[in-house]
Amino acid sequence: MRRITAAYLDLQKDLHARFDYGRGVDAEECAEIVRTLGVKTVLDYGCGQGHLARLLPEFETEEYDPCIEGKDGDPARADVVVCADVLEHIEPDLLGNVLLHIYALARRHVLLVIATGPSKKVMADGRQAHLIVESADWWKGKLAGLFEIERCEDRSNQGHGVLMLCKPRRFEVNPPLIPIAKVRSTTAVTDVERNANMVANCARIEKRLELGIEPHDRVAHLICYGPSLLKTWPVAAMAYCAGGDLFTVSGAHRFMLDRGIAPLAHLDCDPRAHKAKQIGDPDPRVKYWLASCISPEYLDKLEGHEVELWHSYNGEASRIAFKIDPTHKMIVGGGSIGLRAMSVLYARGYRSFDIHGMDCSFVNGLNHAGIHLGKVSEGVPVKCGDRWFDTSAVLILYARFFYKQLKMMPDAAIRLHGDGLLQHMMTQGDTE
Repeated sequence: MRRITAAYLDLQKDLHARFDYGRGVDAEECAEIVRTLGVKTVLDYGCGQGHLARLLPEFETEEYDPCIEGKDGDPARADVVVCADVLEHIEPDLLGNVLLHIYALARRHVLLVIATGPSKKVMADGRQAHLIVESADWWKGKLAGLFEIERCEDRSNQGHGVLMLCKPRRFEVNPPLIPIAKVRSTTAVTDVERNANMVANCARIEKRLELGIEPHDRVAHLICYGPSLLKTWPVAAMAYCAGGDLFTVSGAHRFMLDRGIAPLAHLDCDPRAHKAKQIGDPDPRVKYWLASCISPEYLDKLEGHEVELWHSYNGEASRIAFKIDPTHKMIVGGGSIGLRAMSVLYARGYRSFDIHGMDCSFVNGLNHAGIHLGKVSEGVPVKCGDRWFDTSAVLILYARFFYKQLKMMPDAAIRLHGDGLLQHMMTQGDTE
């Protein structure tokens, strides 16, 4: 996992030769905080000239800095990772990889000091030395997926950036790999209502989502709202920090935003009005890819945000879309937005999928990871292999739709995260 490019490494080595990195006043404060944590081992990540280690003679302190010979080897894990005045220097495209590296190295704590303003130092290529100049809130959002922030002191107005003491979030997941396919869907409202929505929305929104994109090697991280998301969302957060393409459906939109993770796009196709409330507040960082049959109240809520429409095939009556957009393709798919989103993303060229929260079952009587405004399904017990699951008739139907997808799109693969009925069904080897 690359954390620095060769060209930028040369620029940083030049800076290290010209400036005495690692002797900032932050080292003394970091040393004081480390002494309060009850730890034994310390990793100084981006140590520069190593002032922190000299301040902590009573600790086992390892130093890591890719720009200093002898300190550029892969470091061992430590109780606490201290990373002071480093992250603002990271190449933006590689920030996620660096955060994952720090996450993997920290056993108990991560202590960060991050500058939030531009640097007075200038690199040999003419750029100022801080490649990332963002606010404390921006950094909190970027870190929230991987770390629990226990202490945050924003000193930007004093010219000292932000100090954060964090704990790495822990989770377990062991997902299988399986292929995916297209499916047919059920309907939530009458064809007349659905088509009326389509006509009104297409007159209001001109932009159409591009479909028929050639296959590529990007991974689509599709975040659904099943209860297993409560346990696996940090996996998606890691993908987010690494610059992955995250997509949400249903209440997963608000669930992920509340944890500092902004999806690339949110998808919906349900024409019922309550879906506009389910997503919570829209976010300017998110694109909204909506079926043209969505409730107009949804568009009311997204006024001023980036919205692109696509046409959902729901039987012959929905072919009215060809009168509106004669050349635009229609998307087929299952009865849930999670299944339909898979078809949309496939049409966008994705052939590799990581899916969270597509469980088709309940946990403690709940079939969502949080508040859901839709109708509560009546639960029924179902045995799959050697296990029993609480599920419902409609969720069993969605699971069967998923099986159809397996046969129709053999060139794509997905990784199902979590532990629900659907995930267990996929491990049984029976796709009939």
